[in-house]
Amino acid sequence: VDSIFDLANFSSIDRLISIAQKCLIWKYHAENKKIAKQIRDIKSETAPINSYNLRFKTHRASKSTALNSKVKIKINRLQDRIKQNRKLMQQRDFKYQQIENAIIIMAQKESYQKEYKLILDKKELPRSSTLKKLLPYIDEEGLLRVRTRINDTPENLSKFGKDKINPIVLPRLHKITSLIILKFHKACSHHNEKIVVLNLLQRYYINKIRR
Repeated sequence: VDSIFDLANFSSIDRLISIAQKCLIWKYHAENKKIAKQIRDIKSETAPINSYNLRFKTHRASKSTALNSKVKIKINRLQDRIKQNRKLMQQRDFKYQQIENAIIIMAQKESYQKEYKLILDKKELPRSSTLKKLLPYIDEEGLLRVRTRINDTPENLSKFGKDKINPIVLPRLHKITSLIILKFHKACSHHNEKIVVLNLLQRYYINKIRR
C-alpha cells in the first residue's frame, strides 16, 4: 500500500481502505479484459487451422482434434480465472476486512521485518525483540498476533473472540496505527484516552500504549 499511496496524505483509515478497494477492483477489471483478449486471440489463431482441416480432410485431422482439446482446456482455465475475479469483487468481506488485514500485514512487515521472517521460518526470536515474551505467531491470514493468558480453547474463542484472546500486533509508531487509533477515538465519541485504549485492546496489541 505504501508503495502506491503516500500514507502521510491520509487522515482516515476508512478513506485509505476505500481507495485501496477501488484500485483492487480496477486491477481485477483490467486483468479480466486482458484474459478476455487472450481468449479471443486463441480462438482467432485456431480458427484458420480448423477451417483448413475440414476443407481438405487431411491426415492432420487427428492432430487437429488433439489441438482443439488442448485449446479448449486453456480457454476454460482462462474463463475460470475471469469468474474467480468476478466472485472476489462481489464478496462483501473483500471490500473492507481483507483490505484492512492486508494494510496491517504491510505495517507489521515494515516494523517487525526480522521477527516476521523468523516466525515464518519457525525460528526463535532474539532477546532484544519486544515481542519475544508475548509468544507471537502468524495466523492463517498472515496477521502477526500475540498470545494472552487466556487459552484459545473453542469455549473461550466462542466467549471472548479470537481478537481478544490473540490480539493483532500494531507497530506503535507506524502511520497505520495512528489512523486506527484515530478511528477508535472517533468511534468512542472523543472520550478520554483510557476508554479509547480499552476499546483498542479488545482487538489489538500496541507496545507501551498505556504509557
